[in-house]
Amino acid sequence: MTTVDEINQKIGRNDPCPCGSGKKYKKCCYSRNRQSKIKAIKANFGLLKTYFRTFNEKDLFSTLGALQIIPDNDCHAIRLAVAAQIACSITHFGNKDIDLPEFIEHLNKFLLTDSEIGLEEDPPEYLFTENIVFNNGNNVVYPSIYHEENDILEDIISLLNSYPDKFPTEFIDEVMPRILAILTLSNSIASKLYHTRYMDTVHDWTSKREDIEIPEIALYLQYKNAVIFQKKDLEPIISPIDDILRPFYLTRENCNFQRIRLIHISLYEPL
Repeated sequence: MTTVDEINQKIGRNDPCPCGSGKKYKKCCYSRNRQSKIKAIKANFGLLKTYFRTFNEKDLFSTLGALQIIPDNDCHAIRLAVAAQIACSITHFGNKDIDLPEFIEHLNKFLLTDSEIGLEEDPPEYLFTENIVFNNGNNVVYPSIYHEENDILEDIISLLNSYPDKFPTEFIDEVMPRILAILTLSNSIASKLYHTRYMDTVHDWTSKREDIEIPEIALYLQYKNAVIFQKKDLEPIISPIDDILRPFYLTRENCNFQRIRLIHISLYEPL
């Protein structure tokens, strides 16, 4: 059986596909070759969900949010997004506080680097932060694995600003404050963490695949606090806050949280 390391050494996922299609290997024959040559390790969503249930709800979500915007974890966006989705599928939580080293150890244990989830991860192809210009000026955003969504939002903003008379007034009044709200939240997080636009991250995957990074405790607490917002702090800048943010609220019972859905692989496993 061909090992993961052997295949990675032969063909990098960002290299041109050897079939001659002109596409990157990962967007062409990678999945087919992987399925035929590698028996991927199964990520254990069920055990991770059971583990997550023991924690205080606020502590769990702020920790997962913090880990996703730590630059050293930029290349682990897929596993961290899966972990967040699993957390969102939980309806009852415990009261245990998170011990960070133990928590990261369990993330890497249940979502292994060489599992079918981990194998979807790559060194970052895009910048860690980007910039979107809106009515309030420049806004730092985190594209993560959803880089195309930034482009879509910029196109929407451009259309609304360039051709306002082409859209119903009610539509403009609904959409523009919500764009402002999302950009304001993102920019606020970046400001708290001194993240500037167009930041880059560097990862060396030539010698090994990487585990999710354990940040220093002081850094972890700083990031954790940055993703927590008090309603009273938001009301002066996003008002009326409940009306504007309501379309972005999802309940834990929402069906989107009950199955893991990834872009590059067909993985539909009940939690």
